Amino acid sequence: MNAGEHIGPEPVPPGESRTAPPRLDESTLFFLNIATIALVAGSIALIGIIPVLAPEQTLRVLTPGAIILVVGGARYLLFRGRTKAAVAVLALGTWLVATTGAAFMGGVRSTIIVAYPLIIIFTGWMMGARAAVVMTALSIAAFFGFALAEWTAIAPPWPPTPLAMYWLIQAVVLSLSAATIVYLRRSHHRQVEEVRALTAELTRQRAEAAAAETLRRNQDLLDRTGRLAHVGGWEVDVATRALNWTTETFRIHDLLPGSMPSVDQALAYYPPESRRVLEAAVEKALAEGTGYDLELPLETASGRHIWVRALCEPQFEAGKVVRLSGALQDISAQRAAAQALKESLNNLQRTLEATDEGIFGYDGHDPGGKLLFANDRFFEIWNIPPEARASTGRDEIIAAARKLFVDPDAGVKRIGEILAMGVVHEDKVLLNDGRVLFRRSIPLLAGSQVSRVWSFRDITTEERAKAELIASRDEARRANAAKSEFLSRMSHELRTPMHAIMGMLGLARRRMQDPLGLSQLDKSKAAADHLLSVINDILDISKIEAGYLELEQIDFRLDDVLRNLLNLVGNRAAEKGLKLMIDQDVQGVGPLLRGDPLRLGQILLNLVGNAIKFSDQGDIVVRIRRDEAAANGVRLRFEIEDQGIGIDAEKQERLFRAFEQADGSMTRKYGGTGLGLAISKRLVRKMGGEIGVDSKPGQGSRFWFVACFGAAAPAEAESTTPWETAEQRIGREFAGASVLLVDDEPMGREVTQELLLGAGLVVMLADDGAEALRLARAHRYDLILMDMRMPNLNGVDATRSIRSSSLNGTTPIIAMTANAFEEDRQICLAAGMNDHIGKPVDAELLFLRLLHWLTQQRSKG
Repeated sequence: MNAGEHIGPEPVPPGESRTAPPRLDESTLFFLNIATIALVAGSIALIGIIPVLAPEQTLRVLTPGAIILVVGGARYLLFRGRTKAAVAVLALGTWLVATTGAAFMGGVRSTIIVAYPLIIIFTGWMMGARAAVVMTALSIAAFFGFALAEWTAIAPPWPPTPLAMYWLIQAVVLSLSAATIVYLRRSHHRQVEEVRALTAELTRQRAEAAAAETLRRNQDLLDRTGRLAHVGGWEVDVATRALNWTTETFRIHDLLPGSMPSVDQALAYYPPESRRVLEAAVEKALAEGTGYDLELPLETASGRHIWVRALCEPQFEAGKVVRLSGALQDISAQRAAAQALKESLNNLQRTLEATDEGIFGYDGHDPGGKLLFANDRFFEIWNIPPEARASTGRDEIIAAARKLFVDPDAGVKRIGEILAMGVVHEDKVLLNDGRVLFRRSIPLLAGSQVSRVWSFRDITTEERAKAELIASRDEARRANAAKSEFLSRMSHELRTPMHAIMGMLGLARRRMQDPLGLSQLDKSKAAADHLLSVINDILDISKIEAGYLELEQIDFRLDDVLRNLLNLVGNRAAEKGLKLMIDQDVQGVGPLLRGDPLRLGQILLNLVGNAIKFSDQGDIVVRIRRDEAAANGVRLRFEIEDQGIGIDAEKQERLFRAFEQADGSMTRKYGGTGLGLAISKRLVRKMGGEIGVDSKPGQGSRFWFVACFGAAAPAEAESTTPWETAEQRIGREFAGASVLLVDDEPMGREVTQELLLGAGLVVMLADDGAEALRLARAHRYDLILMDMRMPNLNGVDATRSIRSSSLNGTTPIIAMTANAFEEDRQICLAAGMNDHIGKPVDAELLFLRLLHWLTQQRSKG
């Protein structure tokens, strides 16, 4: 085969397809050879029986020759790859020749013996079961056809053949058969060898192509890897000084791949100092056969200044360095990153040194327990001497900690537990020298259990201050509780006798007919009112300073507050010849406000009372306007203007201080405690407002304050029954109603009993809570008046018991007690009481509350 001759099948153009000719395997070729030999042997046997059958000589020669030609044609078709055509020629041709020859040369017996079994078997092998069945059917049909022709003597007789001619024909047939077999076998072996040679050549060419493709891909991968890693290769022949660069080496030098520079040209890209270092390394490599690994600056062809890593490895032949090869890597980015990291670490160290916390980073994977970083404060906290800091590792830290832990074993064990957490952990560490450290441990990586950053902060001073603060707070709470208890007791102890005094004065005035006696009783009542006002002011300012005063939030009518103000101070103004007027213009404000009407009335009473006190002539005007500055709810501005003595600017600054007045001299004309304005200022602030005064001596004063109120629910307010008629309505509507009066103070109990009896009520008395509970379990009452502080069983506990186990589970219970603070009121309501009236009790207020709850009780049935 010539070089360049095509080996194997012709190439197939793109888009076309070709079915390759079927290849014969070794078993098929073996069977084909056996079939060929059998057919030839059968032909020879047919020639041998010709003398017995005595046909014509021509037929004796043609029949075996035809069989051999059929076999040869089949073999030719097989080697051409046309398997099915070869099988068809072999099967049908052999059958036709054998059958025809047998018919004319000796009958069907010889045909059965020689041709048919072989044809049927070979056809089934090559073409399948259906072809074998067809061939069998044709053979049977031919057998019976020729048997019938022989039996009926239709076939013409044939002359016998001479014996010599027979053997001649036999010899010729044998020679042709042998030559054909030899030719076919040699041809087959030659074709097999050619196919094997073609296959081997094709395999070699494919291997070479695959190797070339692999080399190309490896070279491409090497180029891409070098480009990504900025690594180029180089090689120098020592003898010729020929230099060879890879593509990336050209790119590092900002050169286009192509003309290769000389060694001197390549060295010229390095600055003088770097070039001297590189040349010295090359000389050492040539002399000693050692490589080098250098980091050097380099100036590229475009003028860029970069850093490269130059590596060299000598190559030897016969013990002599004949070639230098190596790599060149652009490490500018790495150098910049390293420099940035160095600066970052320096900044980190400076930052660590600036903090007061002891901080260190610990690499738990390092066998020696290496510290990644630490500041001086850390070593100071753990008492590690300066000379030992450079070699400090895991063991040294644990040893230092064991010396300071209160319980060394437990302390070291806790460190292991923190490491096992793998999360941020904070706790406190108590040292045996009395110091307290705040410890914080943070994993360097998420989920890391051993590589962590630890920080320690000395919080000994903070902890001591916190402990002192807690102690001070607890002491203040105890002091406040004691003060609250003292105020409560003082309120009770002062209001209880005042309740008796004012109650008795009221009872006496009801019976007094003598005008002089009435005048004397009114003066006593005024003195008692003044004393009660002083008591209230002292208790209020004490509560405010202790932080116990809270405002109510209930719906009320502003008109009711103003009406009550007129009732309380109207007579005093009239007695001095002063005219008290209300100027109210609050358009857009509903009839109801939400807030504390009692404290609002107290502020107005203080300011109007002062205006009356310090005025001898003129008018006193209470002016009320809506303040547009309110963002939500209602904001009202109140002004109390008089034409009194006035106040100079210097004294105005002290007006709202507790226990101070504008005139504090012993010769002062006007009395008072100096608490009213101070209390008013604090109440106004609790209402979200402010208070002030505008005044000039001799020209009167204008006190003003602003207060915020909520919008009341849109519900019809309960009409207020005038206090003068509440007692009369009770006598008319609830005469005979039963009231249980519970009070341990005899005089106070007597006053209240007289008031109730005078209104037509039936009164049952109890002098403590235990007696009240016994009566409540035995009788049902319409209303119960309950004191709070009583012996044996106080009013709060008695109320709880009455609600839970008596005949008066739903009976209105009103607290009537000298414990008049808001917290006392809340305690009573929480225990199950319905209302709260503070002592000393105003008779009109008492009847108004009685009327309200008796009405409520009756409406429930």
